Amino acid sequence: KQHLLNSSFISGFIGADFRMRAETVAYNNGLIDNKNVIMLNSGGWKRRGGSEFLADVGGRGRLAPFAFDHDELYIVALVEGAALVFSINGTLVGNLTGAPWSADMVWELSIAQLANTMIVCHESFAPQKILRTGLESFTLSAMSFESSITGDKTYQPFGRYVSSTCTLSCSHASGSGRTLTASEAIFSASWVGLRLRWYDTEMLITGYTSTTVVTVTIYGTLTGKFDTDPALTTNGSTTVEMTLAYHGLTSGQTLTIAGMNDVGGIAASNLNGARVCTNVDDHHFTFPGGTQASSSVDGGGPHATFSGAGIATRNWKEQAFSSVNGYPRCVCFYGGRLWFAGTPSDPGGIWASQLHGRFYNFDVGDGFDDEAIDLSIGSQVDGTAQQVAEIVHLVPDRDLNIYTATGEYYAPQPQDSALTPSTFRLKFQTGYGSASMRPVNFDGATLFAQRNARVIREFLFVDLSNSYQAPSVSFIAPELQTGPRQVMALNGHEARPEQYAFFVQDDGTVAVFLSSRSEKITSWSYWTADNVDGDAGFESVVTVGGKLYALVNRNGSYCLEAFQIDDNGVTVDCASTYSGAQQTDWVVDEVYWDQTVVLMEGNLYLGTAYVDSSGNVSTPIPVDNLIIGFDYAMRVETTSPRVDLPDGSHIGSIRRINKTIVDFKDTLNCVVNGREIIVRDALADLTEEPDPITEKRTITHFGFGRDPTVVFTTSAPQKCCVRGMKLEVTL
Repeated sequence: KQHLLNSSFISGFIGADFRMRAETVAYNNGLIDNKNVIMLNSGGWKRRGGSEFLADVGGRGRLAPFAFDHDELYIVALVEGAALVFSINGTLVGNLTGAPWSADMVWELSIAQLANTMIVCHESFAPQKILRTGLESFTLSAMSFESSITGDKTYQPFGRYVSSTCTLSCSHASGSGRTLTASEAIFSASWVGLRLRWYDTEMLITGYTSTTVVTVTIYGTLTGKFDTDPALTTNGSTTVEMTLAYHGLTSGQTLTIAGMNDVGGIAASNLNGARVCTNVDDHHFTFPGGTQASSSVDGGGPHATFSGAGIATRNWKEQAFSSVNGYPRCVCFYGGRLWFAGTPSDPGGIWASQLHGRFYNFDVGDGFDDEAIDLSIGSQVDGTAQQVAEIVHLVPDRDLNIYTATGEYYAPQPQDSALTPSTFRLKFQTGYGSASMRPVNFDGATLFAQRNARVIREFLFVDLSNSYQAPSVSFIAPELQTGPRQVMALNGHEARPEQYAFFVQDDGTVAVFLSSRSEKITSWSYWTADNVDGDAGFESVVTVGGKLYALVNRNGSYCLEAFQIDDNGVTVDCASTYSGAQQTDWVVDEVYWDQTVVLMEGNLYLGTAYVDSSGNVSTPIPVDNLIIGFDYAMRVETTSPRVDLPDGSHIGSIRRINKTIVDFKDTLNCVVNGREIIVRDALADLTEEPDPITEKRTITHFGFGRDPTVVFTTSAPQKCCVRGMKLEVTL
């Protein structure tokens, strides 16, 4: 006979592959099952709280937080073609229709929010902006970029995504209705409405003629610009060599040059004007200077230009974000900039706005510290060229973290300064790759799902190695990760030290992760929403203002619910409270029609009842305060007790648990191995609310087995909390 103390269950759920690891702390402090419970830092567990019904969202979707300040908080429900904005009490304050996303796309959206603005991104449509314009007013529109006062320039990202050898030439240097000709077949009708940059001059495509010809409106005058001192003279020669990268000229073509200074004894008048060019290579051409040079020098000054009329050049760019090249799949605010990343045409592209609140200005200018950043992850990582990696997430943390399909990177930030075009670089850290679930900052690290969507890792900076590591935090409970699609973090507060991360799974369950890094505590449990009348599942969760909210599919009704994490609150799901004169006949909301519900008056369980198709339901006794909702099953099963004798471990040997002494806290209902705990005596008034018990109770058991366990359930939706237990085991 052995007496075994199990003072902690802090390891939480342990997977099947760990259930013979009796020598480990995880086994001895773990549970085979812990459905619909919350794990506690103290080592105990309690039946999870219920939820309050707030609103019917009307369809499946995804929830996102919108925090304007500490007391102006909202929940955004992204549903088919719309964004519904709710206050935290469930009042609809914004019904924003005309959204370009479908219900199937909402889990592919990348979302960033700062102050009064939320940006929503997807690779198939232009970034959308949800703007808070008042306490209960919001707008939805396509995000627009800053433009110059004259409208000649839009400060959006530009890039080159077609053949680098393709040149463009325009029939005129200015005006509308001009013909633009490409040297290769690149155009389609989809290009109409897009902007191009010919050097620094923008043009709008207004018509499509063929794959090589379009009609454009030119904003300003097409003018090419040479670099500083582009001319090279040779002493005694009349030939002037000009440097113009990727010029696209043909030998014998006339180029009209302006702004040149005297060079090497050749007067500016012999350099400026119409000049017949002879190509040297892709970056150089020559023309006769008229007089012999008196020295061999580089010169010409900083203001040399040439007219763009009829001149073919490779120095042109197209919109980085467009219906042709796709749109960014990632967005975040970080370091005073708005960041985008990853388009179909440039999956490793990263773009950051200018500083000083100019979030919609992506002009790279001359690369000054406050100007925009434009980089591809395949072009500069630790100063060397890398394979192009598809960026799937941008996450602001200690540093800017970049998650790709093949590995994890970060951008080191100079001490006490922002990332700038000259300091921005990427460092490769780990090579796990990230799934589509957006990572979340939690307990000093960032939780992300590995590319296989079955392993949860934390991206954690380690001072000792001055680098990030990504250990698995789900290896002990792999069964709970059935397909994570969303994670939200809930921090602790003065009344509840525990902090949790909630992982919504594709099968409608939620895996709940408890972590306290300072105390070296990690623990998993899981939630379901099933009720007696059919399937129910979690669609999405969100944390706002220290509270947890969820979108739950209940027999086709998509309910926005506020979940109770702390001890006070309802103990049934999707609960509504009705008050009135003492009565037995009640009419309830449509969400409960044609379903079996739980009836409660405070902590008093009144049983279950069926709500008819008109919302009528009856209580067994008259009440003046009725709570109705759906029950959910709690189940906790311990590991088989470890018995060690001088002849070795007896895991798997036939044993019997004779009795269990359970330490309960604030418990109203519990069934232990089929035996219900009595919480009030025979003289108690059964129509009054019971008082919870906080004491130790002894439960006796019968029967031998190779793997005897203790199973905790409830017979009614009431509070249950276990702090620990002691077992008497016979071998």
